[in-house]
Amino acid sequence: MRGLIWRGWVYRKALMEVKPAGVKELHTDVQAQQVIFDTLKMVRALESCGFTKSQAEILSDALVGISTDSTRANRDFLATKNDFNDLKSELQILEKADFAVLKSDLQILERKMETKIAAIYTEMERIENRVIKWVIGAAGTVFAVVLGFLRLSSMPQSTLSNK
Repeated sequence: MRGLIWRGWVYRKALMEVKPAGVKELHTDVQAQQVIFDTLKMVRALESCGFTKSQAEILSDALVGISTDSTRANRDFLATKNDFNDLKSELQILEKADFAVLKSDLQILERKMETKIAAIYTEMERIENRVIKWVIGAAGTVFAVVLGFLRLSSMPQSTLSNK
């Protein structure tokens, strides 16, 4: 029964779109004027299947009406070229903003790296100074021990036995 009601609706809608004189109403909507299929070819195919010319034209007009209504209904949900251009410009703005954020983050990281490298050089200088102090101290100690050993070895044996 649902199919009959649907077919009746299509038939009534097709009759409303055809004027009594056989002249169709002109649609003012540009998208509604677009025909998705060849209506003449459809009328000829229906006539070859046994439909009368008026039945075939009514069916053809009904399908045009359905496709027009469908196009109108979907028009708000379909993206247009302007929508894509708007999206493209928004993406370009976001891309520029992202690059600006990345650039500032990179600059912050560079400053942090410079600070860390400077801290490493400072610590290396401290270690170098401590090593130099230890080397000088160790060299002085070795020098004193060698001098003491030389002094003891250059003393005559008699002086060593008296003491």
